Amino acid sequence: LPASIVEAEGGEGAVLVRFIRNPKNYRENLAVLRIDMDAVDLNATLSKAGPAGTSTTFLFNARKEMVASVNWDDAQEIPKEILMNIPAGEGAGQNFNEKLVMGQKVLLAEERINGTDWTMITMMPYSSFMGEISELKKKTWGITFFIIFAAAILIYVISSAITRRISRLERHMQISGEKPEMIREEINYNDEVGSLYHSYNEMVYKYQKSLEERYYMGQELKNAELLALQAQINPHFLYNTLDTINWLVYQNRGKEVSTIVKS
Repeated sequence: LPASIVEAEGGEGAVLVRFIRNPKNYRENLAVLRIDMDAVDLNATLSKAGPAGTSTTFLFNARKEMVASVNWDDAQEIPKEILMNIPAGEGAGQNFNEKLVMGQKVLLAEERINGTDWTMITMMPYSSFMGEISELKKKTWGITFFIIFAAAILIYVISSAITRRISRLERHMQISGEKPEMIREEINYNDEVGSLYHSYNEMVYKYQKSLEERYYMGQELKNAELLALQAQINPHFLYNTLDTINWLVYQNRGKEVSTIVKS
């Protein structure tokens, strides 16, 4: 019951009255249990039970008497749309309804208080929680865009670090042309790009070694050809010299023979 109906100290709050039945004769009342609840404590409990903000919470009994309220002027008349949602009798359960109360679209949350005939009704204006939902959507979109932007920057930095090294290697290969040179800069990469750098340097090193070997082999081949030619020339020279001396002797030209032999 509301405290205004029953004599109570302070005149504010709620009073819970319960008959104590005779267990041997259920029709006989042995006593009446009365619990006085202070308005401050009751309102604090209702404030925790209902959502915060612009919502209004009512506590009604089965006779549609308002026991307590939060964010509502007791002197103001209770809208009939709310009174129509108050069930009769005791029980337990929860229900949600969309209603038009005083020209405003609201959501009514009804919850039966088990063990009593009380019903807690919370009236939440659509504008209040729709505004919160809209604000939550804005925050969600903001966080989403921030994550996408941060991810895009991170991807750009990582991809640039990779493509920059590959472009540097490609530029070095183009400049080298037919005479490739090893990359002299210090390579501290342990990834696939670092493997490309090391493979390129190894290829250039082998190429330069093969050029040196070809050069030295050409030199040796030329020397061998000269030695072979010299080996072919020497016997002919000796034969021609002796043949010339023979003919000079045959012609009795002794002085010329002496000159040839000395030479």
